[in-house]
Amino acid sequence: MSRVEIEDKVFEIARRLHEQGPGFAQEGVVMQTVREEIHPRSLEDEQMILSCWHHLFQEGKLAWGYNLDNPTAPWFHFPKA
Repeated sequence: MSRVEIEDKVFEIARRLHEQGPGFAQEGVVMQTVREEIHPRSLEDEQMILSCWHHLFQEGKLAWGYNLDNPTAPWFHFPKA
């Protein structure tokens, strides 16, 4: 998979899990699901996934925190425009 395809897949997984609620809108849950669906084969592959994950936050597509009771990592949300 290309970097763009990986980032798109990570974003899609995050969205799908986020829709299930705060128990699923957590970094660890996303990373475990990514591992199961993408099957990284090396440390390099895993670091590419992590870079894509962090890039989603840098781009403003994701933000840390789910609600005021869970305002920081590992919870996340999709910012409103």
